[in-house]
Parts: sequence; structure tokens; C-alpha cells
Amino acid sequence: MLTTKQQGLFKLLDFDPTQEKEIRQRYKVCVKDFGAVKDFTTWLTKILHKRWASERRTTVYLGD
Repeated sequence: MLTTKQQGLFKLLDFDPTQEKEIRQRYKVCVKDFGAVKDFTTWLTKILHKRWASERRTTVYLGD
């Protein structure tokens, strides 16, 4: 069951809410194997911030 904040994060990340079980399973693997944060909402927020950062890095500087 997703909270309202998690539903908003799913929408921003373009995740389908019906895939919640698979995404939570991926989250559990990340916590176990990679030491990810132990809060699902924070984990989703970090994924969103990483996506935004990668989008900002892909812009090309054209100069003055």
C-alpha cells in the first residue's frame, strides 16, 4: 500500500503503481546488498534526485 507521498514519487518517476511489489523487492535487494537507506520513501526520493542530476549533466555547454 503506497502513501500519498509515495504515489506522487511513483508518478514523477514514471513507475506503474501496479508494479509496487517488484519495486519493493528491488528496494530490499538494494538495502541488503548495497547498504541503501532503510526507508522506502527516502529511497524513492534519492532515485528521483539522481535522475534529475543526470538530466542536468546531459546538457551541453554552448559557450558565450
